[in-house]
Amino acid sequence: MATYKWIASVSLGSAASSISFTSIPQTYKHLVLKLAGKTNIAGDGDGVRLTINGTDINPTGYGVRLFGNGSSGWSGGSNLNYVYVGGNGSGTLASMFSNAEYIFPNYTSSAIKSILTESASEKNGSTALYMHSVSQHPTTSGITSISIGNFDSGGSQFMAGSTAYLYGI
Repeated sequence: MATYKWIASVSLGSAASSISFTSIPQTYKHLVLKLAGKTNIAGDGDGVRLTINGTDINPTGYGVRLFGNGSSGWSGGSNLNYVYVGGNGSGTLASMFSNAEYIFPNYTSSAIKSILTESASEKNGSTALYMHSVSQHPTTSGITSISIGNFDSGGSQFMAGSTAYLYGI
């Protein structure tokens, strides 16, 4: 069993356009980023992009996404650089947050970085969205900074109470 070592955490006291981790130590084999978040978008949610070392993942990315909502499943290969975070629409509750986990294997290597992502977003009802994706980031240097934000709809923000944790393995 892997041992998770806490590196840093961010818990928002007010809305913010992104959550960032900088000066990530290069002393672990892998990184894990866990997010419990909610956006201020009036709809059901928004896509949240991932930026590594100051560079977005290519929006058309490399890899595969698998989706499911409890009654059907589908897959796709575009927009591999984001997870779906629930919004503040009429079908959601104030206490309901989406969750996501990013895994960055061999984050200090000089190879292109693989990223494994799993997320779930739910509403106060019978629907939810589950996503699993595998993608790559073109950086060949060690990961020293990670930012989650740059929402698909433009002006969205994470709401207060959104929290992210960064661990080394």
